[in-house]
Amino acid sequence: MISTLKRLLVCLLLTALTAALLPAVRVRAAGISAGEIPLTLTKVFSKNMGGLHTQGFTVTDKYMILSLWKDDDHNTKLYIYDRDTLEPVSGLKSNPVTSYNFKHCNDMSYNSSTEEILVSEGSTQYIDVLDAGTLERKAQIRLDRKYSAYAYNSTEDSYVCLSNVKKDHDNRYAVAFIYASDRKKMLGWFPAPSTLTSQALTVHNGLVYLLEYEAGKKTIYQRTFDASRAGTNTIYVYDMNGDLVKTYFIGRGYGEGEGIAFRGNELLVSFAGSGRAIVCSAGKITDTAAHGGIDIRPQSESSGTGAVYQIINRGDSPVTVSGAEYAPGEVIYQITTGSGGWSSSDRWLPYGSYELRQLSAPSYAGESEMADIFFAITKDGDITDIPV
Repeated sequence: MISTLKRLLVCLLLTALTAALLPAVRVRAAGISAGEIPLTLTKVFSKNMGGLHTQGFTVTDKYMILSLWKDDDHNTKLYIYDRDTLEPVSGLKSNPVTSYNFKHCNDMSYNSSTEEILVSEGSTQYIDVLDAGTLERKAQIRLDRKYSAYAYNSTEDSYVCLSNVKKDHDNRYAVAFIYASDRKKMLGWFPAPSTLTSQALTVHNGLVYLLEYEAGKKTIYQRTFDASRAGTNTIYVYDMNGDLVKTYFIGRGYGEGEGIAFRGNELLVSFAGSGRAIVCSAGKITDTAAHGGIDIRPQSESSGTGAVYQIINRGDSPVTVSGAEYAPGEVIYQITTGSGGWSSSDRWLPYGSYELRQLSAPSYAGESEMADIFFAITKDGDITDIPV
């Protein structure tokens, strides 16, 4: 991951040079391109909102939150629905939330560790921080630049922010910046080049999902276009190093994609309907950025014999191991060690956060207990050594 200003400037210079050599309009065959994976969506939510248009949205442990606005009234309203039933939530101070003058809410993200919702006002440099339970505003933060999309990565406790670094809004120059949890220290960045209109992003299992729309004509957000793909959406999937892992394609018939979020492992996409709020499901997506494991290493021939451990999913989302899905808090493995300990090198764990819990001590140790150990898989091939 690149983090120095010098290398950033070099990359931007090279990107600008490449862009200058590209034709004004891309020419390629209509429909899906080679390497793109088609997504079939199912409509799970559709509601007449009286002329309001959907913008960003997010899903928390309790709620699905949609932002809507009118073209002639740039004051976003947040509508709160039950995460599972998708019915309006009662008992809040207000629903919809209208009191904070959010301007144009491009994107939203949920920070599960702080129980906060981050609202990105794409037309400004501000992020609004809301309490995820009450939807009351806790703070408003001024960032170093305008970000059109903003997402929290729970496993690495960091934020991924998308910015169009050129003032002409040519998304060919889009860059994803990665910040620490204080939202101030930059950890790195990677270019996310595209000629489409960037809409929203989310982070799931260590991968960045970037939603983009093909307008099919020249706009202030899209200088180059492909008329044959007008009205389609594309989801680019990057790892945290900026390598393009996968590309999903959403064909015509859904409209302009506006928001993207996960409900567990279920991928949801919101669309700007004609006065309707529309959310569609792509079903379960189990892509992962990395696989790794643990080595339980005995310090003597007998020190590891007979101990019983559990490996528990401590992430915010379900993980898929050997074809089975394990929800947060569920036991993935229960193991009994022999004299050589135990290794998960043949039972890989996907990107995420985990706990190793001892149920019973090694046979030699009597009643002694080992403290629970928490570890994370963030890079491919990560192995955590645990001496016992």
